[in-house]
Order: sequence, then C-alpha cells, then structure tokens
Amino acid sequence: MNILICIGRLYMGGIEKYAIDLALGLKDKGHNVSLLVFFRIVNEEKKILLQKSGIVIHELKCNSGRDLLLPFRFFKVIKKTKPEIIHFNILPLFAIIPLVLIRMNTVYTIHQMILNRFVSMLYNRYLTGIIAVSKAVVKKNSYNLNYFNRSEWQVIYHGVNSPQLKVGYNQVENVNLVMVCRLAKDKHPEDAIELLHYLNNNSEIRYNLIFVGAGDVDDDEFVNNIRKKVHQYKMNDLVSFVGWQENVYSYIADSHGMLILSDSESFGYSGMEALAHGVPIFSYHIYGGLHEFHIHGETGIVTDARDLIVLAKEIDKVFQQPTRWEFLSNIAFEKAKYFSIQRMVDETEKFYLQLSQEKQAKYI
Repeated sequence: MNILICIGRLYMGGIEKYAIDLALGLKDKGHNVSLLVFFRIVNEEKKILLQKSGIVIHELKCNSGRDLLLPFRFFKVIKKTKPEIIHFNILPLFAIIPLVLIRMNTVYTIHQMILNRFVSMLYNRYLTGIIAVSKAVVKKNSYNLNYFNRSEWQVIYHGVNSPQLKVGYNQVENVNLVMVCRLAKDKHPEDAIELLHYLNNNSEIRYNLIFVGAGDVDDDEFVNNIRKKVHQYKMNDLVSFVGWQENVYSYIADSHGMLILSDSESFGYSGMEALAHGVPIFSYHIYGGLHEFHIHGETGIVTDARDLIVLAKEIDKVFQQPTRWEFLSNIAFEKAKYFSIQRMVDETEKFYLQLSQEKQAKYI
C-alpha cells in the first residue's frame, strides 16, 4: 500500500513522534511510506533517520496553510507518489484544493481537544476516516459538536517504547520530579514551582524538578517570570530548565514522579512515556483523555480540586511510604505495556484496509 503521511513541521513534539513511529512501523510491515512536511524540516537528525529507513520525505517549504503555493506543491507530490492513503495530522486550509480534484482515501488523526469549526466543515466531505487519540476526543468533537459526521471514526491510542527495566526509588534519595511539556499558560508550569516550594518547606524529603520543554515564541515573558520565581524562592539548585530534548526518555528514567497540571490533554503522550518507565503521575483531574490510562491510586495520584497544596501533600505521602510508591510504579509499568507502538501501527493499518475495502464495495 502506498501511504503518504502529512505533518506541519519536522521538529519535536507529539505529532512528529507519532508520525515518525507510524511511518517506521508501516515501512517495517512492507508498505511504501512517504512523509510530507507542509512547512519546514527543522530536525535534520529525524530526517536522516527516516531516509535511512527508506522513507522518502517531501518538504513543501510553505509559509502557512494559506500559502498560495501550497495546493500546487501538494498536488505535485500526490501525482508523484500516487498514495492509496493520505494521512493528515494537521489540516492546512489550502491543502483541501487537491482533494477536490483527486478523490482518494484520506485519514486525519485528531491530536487536540478543540478543532477549528470552519476548517472542519471545509474538510468534512473529503476525509474518509478519523483517528481519535482518545475517547474524550471522540466525545468532544463528534458527539457534542458533530464534526466530521461523514467520516468513519476509530479510537487508536498512541504507542510508546517500553523499556525492559523500570525506575526505582529509595527513601534516602532526593526525589526527582519531571514535567515534560510546552512552558505555556495552559500547562501551568508556574503551579509546579509553587508545589516544589511548598514541598521543600514542609517535608524532610528534598525535592528537585526538571522542566523538559520550552515556551513558544509568545511565551517568553511567561517563562521569564517562572525563572524569576525560582530565583525569588532561592531554588536555583533545585529546578532545571533543559529545553526541548530529542530524547526525553533519559530524563523520565532519572525521575521518580511526573507532574501533569494542564487544563486539558487529548491523550497525554508524556504521561504514557512516564508509565512506560514505571514513573507514577501526579496530576489534577484534567479534562480530556489523560484519565483513560491515568487512574488515581493505580498509576499515581489524581486530585479533584485544582489545589496545589492538596496535591503536594498527596505527593509527599507517597514518597514517605516507599512501598506505596512501589505499588503505583508496578501498576504504571504493567499498564503501559498495552500502549505499544506495534499495537498502534497494527490498528492503524487495519483501519486503512477497512476504509479501502469499504471504498471498493461502493463500486461493486
């Protein structure tokens, strides 16, 4: 099967990781896979990795989804690759034009909770299948708002690598907490600073915090204020900002707990990566798909109220009792085994074949 997987940029982040894992997995299963980048390739290492695996990359170098050159360049790639499946991970506005001219099976993976209503209505007639990364995404976008009501829907969870060994915790150690996310207001890294400050002033255990991620262009002032708060609390030796990292696994593997304090998570990629290492998650009750795998008392702690003091106290209780931490860690490690990259690839391939068979049946 000829498959064309489409993303915005080739850089770092959940969408890129998903697309790369899917492309490599489908290639290993014998499919002819190409990757289309609508905008720019920023990460040369990922480009080389894909090319060495035999995946052809097409970089359109468009400035935005409204770039007038986008439909022409996209059409040219479609004619060249002759895909049986075009798999979108974003929906650029002008990318709709070639789909009007060439009807084929098209799939779109929804990676976020909120969609643009206008773009969704525009693409509605031209998307054959929708992959939702959680049941919460289906409920939000399909049932409540009736988006993509002409498409076949399927929930396929992200897959992550499962290491052979999980992390450990010894009560005499310092506790390392990690937060993997954009340093943006909706992720609430400022709450993590307040939480750490409370813990280190109210517990005999020493807590450290590592931020893996960075702010977007418009988040500079917000991130600077967080750094100022760290300095104000005299926690420069306790808090590390390491920026975007190609390999977040090494930071997760060195941690004992992950903080997820977002307003919403469509799935929670970083959370699943934490569970794969046996790292418990500490979170508020978050809108979206996170709690389809992160359960209070099983994979970590969930507090109903968005109260950082309540959450901090619950975190400290866990680390005061290593046997309780071990219990949470073991469940997390076992639960993550279901969410494998191979399962994600197999279920996506099955969905492609289903859509192709349904299309063929219409012409019999």
